[in-house]
Amino acid sequence: MRTLRWLLLACSACASLSAFASDVDEARALFEKNLAAIQRRDRAAYLACYLDSERLVRTSPDGQALGFTDFEKQAGTKWPDTLEAARYSLRARSISCSR
Repeated sequence: MRTLRWLLLACSACASLSAFASDVDEARALFEKNLAAIQRRDRAAYLACYLDSERLVRTSPDGQALGFTDFEKQAGTKWPDTLEAARYSLRARSISCSR
């Protein structure tokens, strides 16, 4: 019985790590789509990378801003002259929530 518990625990840990890796892979793919849209100056593709919600939180030159509507209005008006993103890494972090 003890061996079965360890086996189930090991299987559960493997499944969790696999889901965790999948989340990081999905985040990386979205990040790369976002970078490609900026490099191509493709406004529609750029906006598709963001949550169309008034709960979208983003950083602006004036500090934190809330909402997709204002973000959408200004998107594509100031593309960077150069964007080099050759060296970046995404690191998964554990977040614990307590109440």
